Amino acid sequence: MSMLPRCLTRLRGFSPRMIGQSRKPPRRDGSTALVVFIATVGFAPHVGIGILVGAAVALVIYWLP
Repeated sequence: MSMLPRCLTRLRGFSPRMIGQSRKPPRRDGSTALVVFIATVGFAPHVGIGILVGAAVALVIYWLP
């Protein structure tokens, strides 16, 4: 089966409400973004350190249950 018919069969049960449910980010993502922003601004001359701190926080939050 080619790709187009597969995609079209999955769209059969599509509703606009599904977009809102799938696009709602979890709270963890927002808090991670805030920590990354604060760390990047805090280490202003050394932006790379702020990004590394943010990556570490993102990994820790990802591994939490």
